[in-house]
Amino acid sequence: MHNYILKKDDGSLVINTDSKLPDSYILEIKPEDRYGKYKNYIKYIDCCYLDKNNNLQIDLVKALGNKLESLESTSQTTIRELRKMLAEASALGRTDIVEEIIQTIKEITSFLKSDFSKVNDVNDIDQLICPELTLNYEELYSEKLYGI
Repeated sequence: MHNYILKKDDGSLVINTDSKLPDSYILEIKPEDRYGKYKNYIKYIDCCYLDKNNNLQIDLVKALGNKLESLESTSQTTIRELRKMLAEASALGRTDIVEEIIQTIKEITSFLKSDFSKVNDVNDIDQLICPELTLNYEELYSEKLYGI
């Protein structure tokens, strides 16, 4: 089986696998390069293009935009969950936990408003993480609110 990059009619690039390489393939990806040399190109294939010399490149602005869009979606889901827990904590009179949840929401919102203009490498994009989005808040606050 051959893994290769193919240019579609609309100019976008895709990764295909087939038993035979088509005449129109751009680049064959050898098995040893799949998780090495071409790892980022595979991961960000929807952000790749061919430069004037037909070299494969990653559009960093598009890749960053995709990453931020994903973080925004995750953060909105997390904030909705936190607001539900905020109502529970408030109903139980747990002002300490209310303040903690409010602070967490502020930190998530602040992260999304950060200046990402200094991100200039695909590896930097991979490292973009909001620590507050990695926690299991339902478990954390259930334990604090109910002792379970």
